[in-house]
Amino acid sequence: QAVRLDPNSPVAHYNKGRALYDLNRRQEARAELATASRLQPDYAPALYLLAHVTKQLGDAQKSTELLERLVKLTPDDADAQSLLGQNLLRLGKTDEAIEHLRLAVQANPKSSEALYSLAQTLAKAGKPEAKEYAARFNDLEQERQLTDRVQQLGNFGLEAANARNWPQAIEDLNEALEICGDCRFSADLHRNLGLIYCRKGEVENGKRELEVALKLRPDDSDARQALDVLASLPVKPVTAR
Repeated sequence: QAVRLDPNSPVAHYNKGRALYDLNRRQEARAELATASRLQPDYAPALYLLAHVTKQLGDAQKSTELLERLVKLTPDDADAQSLLGQNLLRLGKTDEAIEHLRLAVQANPKSSEALYSLAQTLAKAGKPEAKEYAARFNDLEQERQLTDRVQQLGNFGLEAANARNWPQAIEDLNEALEICGDCRFSADLHRNLGLIYCRKGEVENGKRELEVALKLRPDDSDARQALDVLASLPVKPVTAR
Protein backbone atom coordinates (compact mmCIF):
# COMPACT_ATOMS: atom_id res chain seq x y z
CA GLN A 1 0.00 0.00 0.00
CA ALA A 2 2.79 2.43 0.95
CA VAL A 3 4.64 1.73 -2.32
CA ARG A 4 1.47 2.40 -4.33
CA LEU A 5 1.05 5.70 -2.50
CA ASP A 6 4.65 6.80 -3.08
CA PRO A 7 6.62 4.64 -5.54
CA ASN A 8 9.64 6.94 -5.16
CA SER A 9 9.93 6.45 -1.40
CA PRO A 10 12.99 4.39 -0.41
CA VAL A 11 11.46 3.82 3.04
CA ALA A 12 8.28 2.38 1.50
CA HIS A 13 10.26 -0.03 -0.69
CA TYR A 14 12.45 -0.99 2.28
CA ASN A 15 9.42 -1.71 4.47
CA LYS A 16 7.84 -3.82 1.72
CA GLY A 17 11.12 -5.65 1.19
CA ARG A 18 11.43 -6.37 4.89
CA ALA A 19 7.86 -7.67 5.02
CA LEU A 20 8.54 -9.95 2.04
CA TYR A 21 11.75 -11.13 3.71
CA ASP A 22 9.81 -12.04 6.86
CA LEU A 23 7.43 -14.04 4.64
CA ASN A 24 10.44 -15.91 3.21
CA ARG A 25 9.83 -14.44 -0.26
CA ARG A 26 13.51 -13.73 -0.84
CA GLN A 27 13.53 -12.91 -4.56
CA GLU A 28 10.71 -10.37 -4.23
CA ALA A 29 12.34 -8.93 -1.14
CA ARG A 30 15.62 -8.45 -2.98
CA ALA A 31 13.87 -6.55 -5.78
CA GLU A 32 12.22 -4.13 -3.34
CA LEU A 33 15.41 -3.62 -1.34
CA ALA A 34 17.39 -3.02 -4.52
CA THR A 35 14.88 -0.33 -5.49
CA ALA A 36 15.18 1.28 -2.05
CA SER A 37 18.98 1.31 -2.37
CA ARG A 38 18.80 2.75 -5.88
CA LEU A 39 16.48 5.54 -4.75
CA GLN A 40 18.72 6.33 -1.77
CA PRO A 41 22.24 4.92 -2.19
CA ASP A 42 23.26 5.77 1.39
CA TYR A 43 20.22 4.06 2.98
CA ALA A 44 22.15 1.78 5.35
CA PRO A 45 19.31 -0.50 6.59
CA ALA A 46 18.25 -1.26 3.01
CA LEU A 47 21.83 -1.96 1.94
CA TYR A 48 22.43 -4.32 4.85
CA LEU A 49 19.26 -6.34 4.36
CA LEU A 50 19.83 -6.42 0.60
CA ALA A 51 23.33 -7.81 1.19
CA HIS A 52 21.95 -10.35 3.66
CA VAL A 53 19.22 -11.55 1.27
CA THR A 54 21.66 -11.64 -1.64
CA LYS A 55 23.99 -13.87 0.37
CA GLN A 56 21.10 -16.18 1.26
CA LEU A 57 20.24 -16.43 -2.43
CA GLY A 58 23.75 -17.71 -3.10
CA ASP A 59 25.54 -14.67 -4.52
CA ALA A 60 28.34 -14.07 -2.01
CA GLN A 61 30.28 -11.89 -4.45
CA LYS A 62 27.42 -9.43 -4.99
CA SER A 63 26.64 -9.46 -1.27
CA THR A 64 30.28 -8.59 -0.57
CA GLU A 65 30.19 -5.66 -2.99
CA LEU A 66 27.10 -4.28 -1.26
CA LEU A 67 28.68 -4.65 2.17
CA GLU A 68 31.87 -2.94 1.04
CA ARG A 69 29.70 0.03 0.07
CA LEU A 70 27.94 -0.12 3.40
CA VAL A 71 31.02 -0.21 5.64
CA LYS A 72 32.36 2.87 3.87
CA LEU A 73 29.16 4.64 4.91
CA THR A 74 28.97 3.17 8.43
CA PRO A 75 32.37 1.75 9.45
CA ASP A 76 31.18 1.20 13.04
CA ASP A 77 28.34 -1.12 11.96
CA ALA A 78 29.39 -4.34 13.69
CA ASP A 79 26.78 -6.48 11.91
CA ALA A 80 27.88 -5.25 8.49
CA GLN A 81 31.56 -5.77 9.28
CA SER A 82 30.85 -9.26 10.61
CA LEU A 83 28.77 -10.30 7.60
CA LEU A 84 31.42 -8.89 5.26
CA GLY A 85 34.07 -10.89 7.08
CA GLN A 86 32.04 -14.09 6.71
CA ASN A 87 31.50 -13.41 3.01
CA LEU A 88 35.21 -12.85 2.47
CA LEU A 89 35.94 -16.15 4.20
CA ARG A 90 33.56 -17.88 1.81
CA LEU A 91 35.39 -16.23 -1.09
CA GLY A 92 38.74 -17.46 0.26
CA LYS A 93 40.04 -14.00 1.22
CA THR A 94 41.19 -14.88 4.73
CA ASP A 95 43.38 -11.86 5.49
CA GLU A 96 40.66 -9.40 4.46
CA ALA A 97 38.09 -11.41 6.41
CA ILE A 98 40.20 -11.20 9.58
CA GLU A 99 40.51 -7.44 9.16
CA HIS A 100 36.74 -6.95 8.98
CA LEU A 101 36.01 -9.41 11.78
CA ARG A 102 38.43 -7.45 13.98
CA LEU A 103 36.55 -4.27 13.09
CA ALA A 104 33.27 -5.98 13.98
CA VAL A 105 34.57 -6.97 17.42
CA GLN A 106 36.02 -3.51 17.91
CA ALA A 107 32.63 -1.95 17.11
CA ASN A 108 30.75 -4.41 19.32
CA PRO A 109 32.89 -6.35 21.82
CA LYS A 110 29.84 -8.43 22.76
CA SER A 111 29.18 -9.72 19.24
CA SER A 112 29.41 -13.45 19.90
CA GLU A 113 29.11 -14.31 16.21
CA ALA A 114 32.02 -12.06 15.25
CA LEU A 115 34.15 -13.23 18.19
CA TYR A 116 33.57 -16.88 17.34
CA SER A 117 34.30 -16.39 13.62
CA LEU A 118 37.43 -14.39 14.39
CA ALA A 119 38.73 -16.94 16.92
CA GLN A 120 38.13 -19.83 14.52
CA THR A 121 39.67 -18.03 11.55
CA LEU A 122 42.76 -16.97 13.50
CA ALA A 123 43.19 -20.51 14.82
CA LYS A 124 43.06 -21.97 11.31
CA ALA A 125 45.60 -19.37 10.20
CA GLY A 126 47.90 -20.36 13.07
CA LYS A 127 47.70 -16.95 14.75
CA PRO A 128 48.53 -17.01 18.50
CA GLU A 129 45.91 -14.35 19.36
CA ALA A 130 43.21 -16.88 18.50
CA LYS A 131 43.31 -18.04 22.14
CA GLU A 132 42.52 -14.53 23.39
CA TYR A 133 39.43 -14.22 21.21
CA ALA A 134 38.33 -17.77 22.03
CA ALA A 135 38.56 -16.93 25.75
CA ARG A 136 36.54 -13.76 25.21
CA PHE A 137 33.91 -15.76 23.33
CA ASN A 138 33.71 -18.34 26.13
CA ASP A 139 33.36 -15.59 28.75
CA LEU A 140 30.59 -14.00 26.71
CA GLU A 141 28.76 -17.31 26.38
CA GLN A 142 29.01 -17.91 30.12
CA GLU A 143 27.63 -14.44 30.76
CA ARG A 144 24.78 -15.12 28.34
CA GLN A 145 23.93 -18.38 30.11
CA LEU A 146 23.84 -16.60 33.48
CA THR A 147 21.65 -13.87 32.01
CA ASP A 148 19.27 -16.48 30.61
CA ARG A 149 19.09 -18.15 34.03
CA VAL A 150 18.38 -14.82 35.75
CA GLN A 151 15.54 -14.09 33.33
CA GLN A 152 14.17 -17.61 33.72
CA LEU A 153 14.14 -17.38 37.52
CA GLY A 154 12.57 -13.93 37.36
CA ASN A 155 9.77 -15.28 35.17
CA PHE A 156 9.31 -18.30 37.44
CA GLY A 157 9.01 -15.94 40.40
CA LEU A 158 6.31 -13.87 38.73
CA GLU A 159 4.39 -17.02 37.76
CA ALA A 160 4.56 -18.26 41.34
CA ALA A 161 3.38 -14.87 42.61
CA ASN A 162 0.42 -14.94 40.22
CA ALA A 163 -0.47 -18.31 41.73
CA ARG A 164 -0.09 -16.71 45.21
CA ASN A 165 2.73 -19.12 46.01
CA TRP A 166 4.64 -16.46 47.93
CA PRO A 167 7.45 -18.65 49.35
CA GLN A 168 8.34 -20.00 45.90
CA ALA A 169 8.12 -16.55 44.31
CA ILE A 170 10.44 -15.04 46.93
CA GLU A 171 12.87 -17.95 46.66
CA ASP A 172 13.05 -17.66 42.86
CA LEU A 173 13.62 -13.91 42.88
CA ASN A 174 16.23 -14.08 45.64
CA GLU A 175 18.10 -16.75 43.68
CA ALA A 176 17.88 -14.59 40.56
CA LEU A 177 19.33 -11.64 42.49
CA GLU A 178 22.15 -13.78 43.85
CA ILE A 179 23.15 -14.85 40.33
CA CYS A 180 22.55 -11.40 38.86
CA GLY A 181 24.70 -9.37 41.24
CA ASP A 182 24.81 -5.91 39.67
CA CYS A 183 23.61 -7.08 36.24
CA ARG A 184 21.22 -4.95 34.19
CA PHE A 185 18.17 -6.80 35.55
CA SER A 186 18.85 -6.06 39.21
CA ALA A 187 16.52 -3.05 39.47
CA ASP A 188 13.60 -5.01 37.99
CA LEU A 189 14.28 -7.96 40.27
CA HIS A 190 14.38 -5.80 43.41
CA ARG A 191 11.18 -4.02 42.38
CA ASN A 192 9.32 -7.25 41.65
CA LEU A 193 10.53 -8.81 44.89
CA GLY A 194 9.42 -5.71 46.79
CA LEU A 195 5.95 -5.83 45.24
CA ILE A 196 5.65 -9.53 46.05
CA TYR A 197 6.64 -8.93 49.67
CA CYS A 198 3.96 -6.24 49.87
CA ARG A 199 1.33 -8.55 48.40
CA LYS A 200 2.37 -11.18 50.93
CA GLY A 201 1.92 -8.65 53.74
CA GLU A 202 5.61 -8.21 54.60
CA VAL A 203 5.55 -4.44 54.22
CA GLU A 204 8.97 -3.67 55.70
CA ASN A 205 10.70 -6.20 53.46
CA GLY A 206 8.76 -4.85 50.51
CA LYS A 207 9.71 -1.27 51.31
CA ARG A 208 13.39 -2.23 51.60
CA GLU A 209 13.44 -3.90 48.18
CA LEU A 210 11.52 -1.08 46.52
CA GLU A 211 13.94 1.49 47.92
CA VAL A 212 16.85 -0.50 46.50
CA ALA A 213 15.09 -0.66 43.12
CA LEU A 214 14.50 3.09 43.12
CA LYS A 215 18.11 3.78 44.06
CA LEU A 216 19.27 1.64 41.13
CA ARG A 217 16.75 3.21 38.75
CA PRO A 218 15.45 6.58 39.98
CA ASP A 219 12.91 6.84 37.13
CA ASP A 220 11.15 3.56 38.01
CA SER A 221 7.58 4.84 38.25
CA ASP A 222 6.19 1.51 39.53
CA ALA A 223 8.62 1.41 42.46
CA ARG A 224 7.97 5.09 43.21
CA GLN A 225 4.20 4.63 43.12
CA ALA A 226 4.38 1.58 45.40
CA LEU A 227 6.52 3.47 47.92
CA ASP A 228 4.10 6.41 47.83
CA VAL A 229 1.23 4.03 48.59
CA LEU A 230 3.17 2.50 51.48
CA ALA A 231 3.94 5.97 52.85
CA SER A 232 0.23 6.84 52.83
CA LEU A 233 -0.74 3.82 54.92
CA PRO A 234 -1.63 4.56 58.55
CA VAL A 235 1.09 3.68 61.04
CA LYS A 236 0.02 0.99 63.47
CA PRO A 237 0.16 2.32 67.04
CA VAL A 238 2.67 0.68 69.35
CA THR A 239 0.94 -0.73 72.43
CA ALA A 240 2.87 -0.46 75.69
CA ARG A 241 3.21 -3.65 77.65
